[in-house]
Amino acid sequence: MIDISQFNKSREKSFFQQRQLLKKVLAGKGVKCETCDKPLVVKATATGFDVTCPKGCTDLKLDV
Repeated sequence: MIDISQFNKSREKSFFQQRQLLKKVLAGKGVKCETCDKPLVVKATATGFDVTCPKGCTDLKLDV
């Protein structure tokens, strides 16, 4: 059986990391993908922003 508190802590940590990454990228700082070490690219969409790496390892969507 899954320990819910451990799952929640893991999920909270992941959310915080993604939020920090989005802040850096949207502030114009050069951020690299943790997996392939390529620079992340921001694209404006109709619903917000997409932050991706050229290989597709990282794919974050920010709806505004």
